[in-house]
Amino acid sequence: MSNAKQATPIVKIKLMDKDLKVKFGMKAIIALDREYGINLMDQVSLGKIENSPSSVVKLLWAGLQRYHSELTLDDIENLLDDASYDEVQKVLEEAFARSSEDEAKKKPEKEATASDQ
Repeated sequence: MSNAKQATPIVKIKLMDKDLKVKFGMKAIIALDREYGINLMDQVSLGKIENSPSSVVKLLWAGLQRYHSELTLDDIENLLDDASYDEVQKVLEEAFARSSEDEAKKKPEKEATASDQ
């Protein structure tokens, strides 16, 4: 087993005075689909993630659900008032990428486990 530090699927961002953790795990994907009808998995696979301001707020809201579920869309809009739009988009893109890498690492383990039985 390697002692190398593995990248975490969590990306940190500071908005106003809050340190926040963004992660696009299953909780975020389901919340986005349930609340707003946005199927993130389809958008990512098609390479079409909408980046309108309202979509960015919804995507960030979904990515914050695991660690900051108390935040509402209104809270996030307020936090984004003084934020760099480009920085927020970069954080979202990095969180998507890390979550995808994390899922890709899990797949071979699951397949090996299933074939061992």
